[in-house]
Amino acid sequence: MTAASMLRAVEPARDALLDRLPDPSQMDLPSLGLLGRRADETVDRWRGRPRRPGWLLLLGGAVIVGLAIAAASMAMSWSRNRGEPPTTTSSRAWTG
Repeated sequence: MTAASMLRAVEPARDALLDRLPDPSQMDLPSLGLLGRRADETVDRWRGRPRRPGWLLLLGGAVIVGLAIAAASMAMSWSRNRGEPPTTTSSRAWTG
């Protein structure tokens, strides 16, 4: 059997298949961005990872900023003068 005779044998099946498919110019296809987002969501769902809400990221940022402010205030309070007398070279003792 030659290639030409095989092509003639396959053409009716190919034509029948192409007739059953819709016309690509009339199909409504989603954008690639939407397809990518849906694919990511599907993969996450298959792997059992729940979708995290956006407010969780904001809450985490607020906690980190709060910890930084607390650490800075503690560092400043440790280095401040607590009312101890200044060290002087005079012979007079401080009586407070």
